[in-house]
Amino acid sequence: MAKNGTNLKIVLTGELRQTLDDASDEEKAVEILKKEFPRLCNDIGVLVGKPFTLLWDPTEKFGATDCRAAIHLSPASFIEGRRRIGYGVAYHESGHIRHSPYGSKILKRAADEGGETLVLLLNLLLDRKDDILTAEDAPGFADDLRRRLQYVCTESKRHLYSQLLTKYQITDEDAIRDFLSRIPPKDLYEDFFYACKWSRRPRFRQTFRAMKYCTRRRLLKLPPEGLLWTAKRVREILGEPPEKQGADGTENRFIEICLVASALGAGASSGQINPALLKAIRIAMARYVSGLRAKTLKSLGEYLKSKGIIFPGPLSVGFATTVPVIKVPPKSDNAALYREILQSVSHLSNSMLQALRRLNSPSEYELSGQDEGDLDLSEVARIATGLSGYRKELVIDRDIDACLHLCIDMSGSMGGEKVNIAKQLVALFSEAINCLHGKVEGRVWGYDSTAIVDYGLPTATSGFVNAEGSHGNSDSQMIPVVAGELAKSRKKQKLMLVFCDDGPDDIETVRQLTHQLKSRGVLAIHFVIGAHGTPQIYPFEILYNSAEETVQEFGIIMQTILGNLR
Repeated sequence: MAKNGTNLKIVLTGELRQTLDDASDEEKAVEILKKEFPRLCNDIGVLVGKPFTLLWDPTEKFGATDCRAAIHLSPASFIEGRRRIGYGVAYHESGHIRHSPYGSKILKRAADEGGETLVLLLNLLLDRKDDILTAEDAPGFADDLRRRLQYVCTESKRHLYSQLLTKYQITDEDAIRDFLSRIPPKDLYEDFFYACKWSRRPRFRQTFRAMKYCTRRRLLKLPPEGLLWTAKRVREILGEPPEKQGADGTENRFIEICLVASALGAGASSGQINPALLKAIRIAMARYVSGLRAKTLKSLGEYLKSKGIIFPGPLSVGFATTVPVIKVPPKSDNAALYREILQSVSHLSNSMLQALRRLNSPSEYELSGQDEGDLDLSEVARIATGLSGYRKELVIDRDIDACLHLCIDMSGSMGGEKVNIAKQLVALFSEAINCLHGKVEGRVWGYDSTAIVDYGLPTATSGFVNAEGSHGNSDSQMIPVVAGELAKSRKKQKLMLVFCDDGPDDIETVRQLTHQLKSRGVLAIHFVIGAHGTPQIYPFEILYNSAEETVQEFGIIMQTILGNLR
């Protein structure tokens, strides 16, 4: 590969090899990954059950929230021909997110109470428990999970026994793995690692005692506190881990094994991942998400065109109580800040307004006739037969009659720069609604877990220009409130546009709410920022790579919606 990057072995097969003979390593690697993106996103979506983001650099930091998952992957497994190991890594990470959302908190507590060794023991228990649960929930994924464990446990020995491999001149990969799998563990902690991770038979009596606390039946019943207690009990049985002396002082052998296994388990190769490759992967992922978005917008347009009979009525899901609704009236003091925000997106605003003004109505028809005066039977005959020679006029009837409410997630994850981008989005929305005054009504909302804020009609003096992100998500609380206001509108079409960078606080409740609203004539559309996949929560889920991209394409959203309303 390129400088400062890992020397990856690009493994091409079949037709892909013939088409990429002259391509660079980065191009070959990206083409391999492009074929895996759809299946990876589909499988992860099945396991995780919430919006997720794929991070292709395992060392990259990401502030995952309870409403969105961060899946750390390395391209190495796919590029180097270990495709099923790569899928095993994805399934393993998805299992942690689904079955142990409390993992980071309990691991932090283990670090405070017992240091690094206790953290690693607890992590082994979490790995074992979550892999068992994932295999139970999705048996079709179990084989890839087992392949990953086999790879991790044999390859983690390669570093420890590299001198033996050189001494016996073992170079063939299959022979190396077979040789490594037969080497017995040297101490109690190494024995416990392979017994817990790989379900190998313990060699030492103390390890056998410790594994009695880590049986399948026991682990699946344990709460978080029970897992921490079990890790402490295992440490008591095994005693203090043996140490070996390294060049820079005392080094714990168990910690060394776990760190190597952790890197292998993430699918990472040794060395720094090539920055050029990472950049190419991010571009490819952005194009993949763009393709998904185009398909969703197309299906949204088709739905709006074919929208049929609706059945008004109450909602049968939701909560008896809700967070308070706060009304923020417009103030003249906000106008200067609004103009400043609008100026920053003036190039987008001007092109959007031009497109909306010349937007063809979904309803158009043709009038044929003759000029005033005596009846000309020859012209009548030409009209009847479709020949030329008579007056013809195309009548465009702008029958758009809609109410759009824009709801912006104002939780803590939307703080900082994202809030400023959200304000640009509101400014564009306000300009679009005011451009179609009379045909379309609009309203702006902000929401978090402490309040639902009604900013009223989209105007240049709206209080949204002073909004800040804080607290958590509250889609399940916001939707009934906004839907109730939408239902009061006399407009024919009613749409709720929800922009956020996370999934909802209660996925199942929101799914029931939004799909029932669809049958009541209120269509909720979910715009998710920074996600590569999401389950079907709202009737329509539209993904964006970044908040900036959402603003750039907001004009396309408005044209798609308003251009297909009937």
